[in-house]
Amino acid sequence: MKNHLKPLFIRAKVKNVGVNKVLIDGGAAVNLVPHSLLNKIGKYDTDHHSHNIVLSNYEGKSGHSW
Repeated sequence: MKNHLKPLFIRAKVKNVGVNKVLIDGGAAVNLVPHSLLNKIGKYDTDHHSHNIVLSNYEGKSGHSW
């Protein structure tokens, strides 16, 4: 894992809205989407749920999801 510390990002369109940073990671267990993007594609607070979980980064350091 230490040989590859830089994530791969591409540009994409979601429901005709341009998204500049889409992370390419086939092994991801969690998908994170900014709240502002959900609003742009027509998703609102009633369409998603909060979860209190601990995440870790590429270096194995963990932090809270809030």
